[in-house]
Amino acid sequence: MSDPGELKVTYASLDEAAGVIKHQASQLQSDLENLLTRVRAVAGYWEGDAQNAFHAVADEWANRTHHMHDVLESIASKVQIASGHYNAADKKAASYFG
Repeated sequence: MSDPGELKVTYASLDEAAGVIKHQASQLQSDLENLLTRVRAVAGYWEGDAQNAFHAVADEWANRTHHMHDVLESIASKVQIASGHYNAADKKAASYFG
C-alpha cells in the first residue's frame, strides 16, 4: 500500500501525461470548432437581434475555447519540462554516489 505522503515520479509517466494533455487539447479544440461551425450554419437562418446576440456569444465562446486550448498546451509543456528536471536531478543525485 502506498504512503499518502509519498510521491513517485517516473519520467515515462510525465512524458506520457504531457502527450495526453496535448492530444486532449487538440481534440477539444477540434470538437469545439466543429460544434461551432454546425451551430453557426443554423444561425445563418436567423435574422435580427437573435442572430446578433448569438454571434456575440459565439465569438466569446470561441475566444474562451482558444484560451483553454492555450492553457492546456502550456500545462503540457510544463509537465514535459518537469520530466527533464526530475531526470536531471536524479542523475545529479546518483553522481554523488558514484
